Amino acid sequence: MSKRQKSPIPKSFKINLRQVPTTKQRKTSPLLLSTNLNSDQEEHQKQQKRNKTTTNKYKTKNNLKNQNQKQTRISTTNKTTKDHKKEKEKDKEKEKNENQNNSDNLSDEEIFDAQLEGISMGSQSSSENDLSESDSSSEMESVTKETKLISNEFFNENNDQKSKNELELLDGEIYIHKEDNVKFLMNENSTHPIPGVLMLTNYRLFFNPYEFSLFIKSYQQRVEIYLGTIQKIIKFGGSKKSRGELSYGLEIFSKEFRDYKFYFLKKGHRRRTMYNQILKYAFLPIKKCYAILHKKNNNRCIDSGWEIYYPFFEFKRQGLFENAKWTISDSNEKWKICPTYPRELPVPSTITLKDLQAISKFRSKGRLPVLSYYYRKNLTTITRSSQPRVGLTRSRCVEDEKLLKEISATTEKDQLLILDCRPKKNALANMGRHGGFEILSNYGNCTLEFLGIENIHAMRDSLSQLKTLVNQSMDDGKKWLSGLEDTMWIFHIQKILEGSIQIVDSLHNKAISVLVHCSDGWDRTAQTCSLSQIMLDPYFRTIEGFEILIIKEWLGYGHKFHQRIGHFNKHSKDTQRSPVFLQFIDCVYQIFRQYPSAFQFNEDFLIFILEHLFSLRFGTFFYNSNRERIENDINRKTYSLWTHINENRDVFTNPNYKKMDKIITPSISTRSITFWENYYMKSFLPLKTRRKRIGRHITKNSKKGLSELIYEKEQNKLRLLKQNKELKSKIEKLRKEEKNLKKLVFSKKK
Repeated sequence: MSKRQKSPIPKSFKINLRQVPTTKQRKTSPLLLSTNLNSDQEEHQKQQKRNKTTTNKYKTKNNLKNQNQKQTRISTTNKTTKDHKKEKEKDKEKEKNENQNNSDNLSDEEIFDAQLEGISMGSQSSSENDLSESDSSSEMESVTKETKLISNEFFNENNDQKSKNELELLDGEIYIHKEDNVKFLMNENSTHPIPGVLMLTNYRLFFNPYEFSLFIKSYQQRVEIYLGTIQKIIKFGGSKKSRGELSYGLEIFSKEFRDYKFYFLKKGHRRRTMYNQILKYAFLPIKKCYAILHKKNNNRCIDSGWEIYYPFFEFKRQGLFENAKWTISDSNEKWKICPTYPRELPVPSTITLKDLQAISKFRSKGRLPVLSYYYRKNLTTITRSSQPRVGLTRSRCVEDEKLLKEISATTEKDQLLILDCRPKKNALANMGRHGGFEILSNYGNCTLEFLGIENIHAMRDSLSQLKTLVNQSMDDGKKWLSGLEDTMWIFHIQKILEGSIQIVDSLHNKAISVLVHCSDGWDRTAQTCSLSQIMLDPYFRTIEGFEILIIKEWLGYGHKFHQRIGHFNKHSKDTQRSPVFLQFIDCVYQIFRQYPSAFQFNEDFLIFILEHLFSLRFGTFFYNSNRERIENDINRKTYSLWTHINENRDVFTNPNYKKMDKIITPSISTRSITFWENYYMKSFLPLKTRRKRIGRHITKNSKKGLSELIYEKEQNKLRLLKQNKELKSKIEKLRKEEKNLKKLVFSKKK
């Protein structure tokens, strides 16, 4: 028998994988490849007859013919790819319209199944055409393999170009690594994984689905993960028992409220390379982080966000200098008294330097009682500190007792309310660790109350339970509500607001000054003092005032952002992590929800602050105190978050804002305190349905040309230069005024 010749690919064979069939077409012909094999079968039978008549003498000739036919096959495949690209360029608009019409008629599951049928098409076509000969079946198998290669190359080329165009890189952002054919599941309920491209930069991880799955509405999902939000990353699968397309990949645990799973092919070391690159860039040292590269590669002249807050101007606005009983001491200029406090310490004017030194030794971490807010209407004050080092021996400090008496003497009633934020049992337990609370027999005209707010460890456990609840799929509303109640998150929010309202009531209604402290005075103390000032002072409900409040109460008085958030820390089980600042912003949202017209900023403003609390794009929340930020020159090396917000105020401004001089006190009932869905569930929504916020920098199908974009950038540079000149002059004036105020204050003190 002679060797049978393989026929070349017929010219009438056309590839149309991208066309989606209707329901009628699927019933009649499930094939997605449009083939015309009637004429080709006749030619194939003629060739078989010719092969039978040939003899062994012409074997050499047949071999030559086979070689020629192989070359023709290669040429035909090249022609098909070229024709396919030409047809693609011509029929773009027609195919878009057809896809939209077909996707409207079909359900999402039917469309997804149709795409899967389009990929595995060779077996169906061979069975339905009933080609009797074995050569015809082998021909169809070879054709389907070639069509798969063509379609994969086509989709990969298009999707790579689109993904690069849609991911708009920031200043200093660099592409690090990319993996194709990565799959992602939106949630536990979804059965079909979404294939796409996983891209890594030195700032974020970005997943972009392929083009042929984008038109399916229920599967539209782009994922953006800031590298600073990554808490832990693990590899799963890889053993012999793990089988299936969803058994091998990476799981990323985020500091926010979603965990991500990406599935890889087992061929090669694709998962290992992506895992190593993410580990490398997610936990870089602070000197090599993206925030520093972002500043180096930007043409901005002045970063005005670092020049917002001046302590003398803020206390002058509050009316502190109108009362001669208070002064601002410069005794902490070189942080000799307290390294976690600011340089300027507002204290009663009768307190000397020796008194401050003695009190700092008696208070935990050297955090002595200092002024936080001066209430001008009745001359009452909010002061803050850490716990006294009483211990089991009940030791006392005469200078500390003198300071509290002087604080109470600044008001008309000559009384002082001491609010300990801790539960009483925790305060008693701290006495065994050389801590404790004030013994009232030693402090005249003082009363003591406990607010019952739990410590950072209880808050961290509550957050982890809330995160597991959010990641679970619960269709039953009763189970969701009971699960939310078990997390105790809403209860903790209520307790923090309750303590803040108690401070407001003491100042405004009872005209009694308040001293607030917890164990170290930088977690629960910051929460209650900040929230009470928002309720009392309408200035702190504006954009500028809220920024100053965070700088003054959180950054200035030494909240440990570096440890509480876990910046640049690989140890995910670090016991110092806790959502203290997140709880504060959640409490602000609860007040904003009950008084929507009392705030100049909107909800996006609060969400944007929380997003860039973790993102490592701005240096505002780096380190644990002002001293560390100044010593590491962070204001020169990185940009401030407030600069970006102030340049885009229109995005964060509340259109319903009305100036109110009234005091606001929110309700803390279970009906009034709600779950903040727009923040805690934001990563589960598709990127399209989220509100467009400044800073995401993801654009879709931008029709602007390069010349227009370059012109816009030049115009923005000119606008920034003008603004920088104006800011320079304003900053110089403010510095001169601050020097004059310091001279006046210190001259009065002498």
